[in-house]
Amino acid sequence: FSTTVNKLSVSFTDKTLGNPSSWFWDFGDGSTGSIIQNPNHVYLSDGTYIVSLSVSNGLCSSTFLDTLVVKSATSVNNN
Repeated sequence: FSTTVNKLSVSFTDKTLGNPSSWFWDFGDGSTGSIIQNPNHVYLSDGTYIVSLSVSNGLCSSTFLDTLVVKSATSVNNN
C-alpha cells in the first residue's frame, strides 16, 4: 500500500494484487480502523504509527505492515 500524508490527514491506497474482496486497515492509533479499500484517516497527534492492511479474496488472506510518520507541521509522501 501507499500513503499520501498532508499534515495529520492521510490518504491510504491499496495496491494489493490478486483481486481482494475485503480489506481491514488498522491505523495504529487505537481507532476502530476501516473496511474501505482506499480510506482517508485523520490522526489526532504527531507520531510514528505502525499501519497494517489485511486483505482477503475468500480463499487466502495477507497482512501488510508499514511505519508511518505523521507531523502536523509538514507534508510528505511515503510510497
